[in-house]
Amino acid sequence: MPCLTKKFVSVQGTLNASGQPVVKYGDFVKDPVVTNTFEAPFGILRSARKRKIVAFDGELLLSPVHDQVNITLLKDTL
Repeated sequence: MPCLTKKFVSVQGTLNASGQPVVKYGDFVKDPVVTNTFEAPFGILRSARKRKIVAFDGELLLSPVHDQVNITLLKDTL
């Protein structure tokens, strides 16, 4: 699943100053592709963060409270 997360952040995100794709948590969890693909979007993000594929602030992300938190793609490959 981290591969699908990487693909979504790359396609839906914008580039930050370092050239890394970034997407808002709210955009991630509200996207129809994500909601139809992932049963637990935050669990997928937490797993990807453990593997140092993505980075985000906080231990727990909940929508709508954390909709403006940036999810940054750290790796282009797995």
